[in-house]
Amino acid sequence: MALFGDSNGLLVSLAHNYLDLGWSVIPLQGDANPQKSKSPALLSWRAYQRRQPSKQEITHWFVEEKHSAMAIVLGAVSGVVVLDIDLPERAEEFARSFPELTETLTIVSGNRKLPHYYFSITPELHVPSRRGGSVELRSNGQYVVAPGVCIKGRTWEITNDVPPRKLTELDLRRILNFLHRPHETCEKGA
Repeated sequence: MALFGDSNGLLVSLAHNYLDLGWSVIPLQGDANPQKSKSPALLSWRAYQRRQPSKQEITHWFVEEKHSAMAIVLGAVSGVVVLDIDLPERAEEFARSFPELTETLTIVSGNRKLPHYYFSITPELHVPSRRGGSVELRSNGQYVVAPGVCIKGRTWEITNDVPPRKLTELDLRRILNFLHRPHETCEKGA
């Protein structure tokens, strides 16, 4: 009997919930390897960019191998992409410029305590992975730490528990333009 609960049982439950949403997941190194805590705990995770893991694989990873962290695989396989913002000023600027785009599933990262905005995508909408101005649009071939996961005592927490907003072509163009426009404080000469 565990005194403080079964964290691996929680991960199995979370993983099953994510599978039910249609999302692919992979185990991360987590606290077992603090230097590479957000790195995949698999030799290759390429297969999970094309398919969801089975419930047996989930059990193997989190019960038998006792991995302590997990990620959501992004892009077409899961039908979601994430806008990851790394500077508080850019997060404020995005929220001010596009308040309607912040009305989506939002996770606050455990490290920087800044938003990860989740968006659902349709198969016909091609969403490229892009980075610019301390903001990254994460898509195919990428992943993010899953909501509810704790690494080094820091938890990735849900702050807006609503379904991911369906990303339109217009929304995508606006996000890509935001990534490549100069930071407001830079424009003001700060």
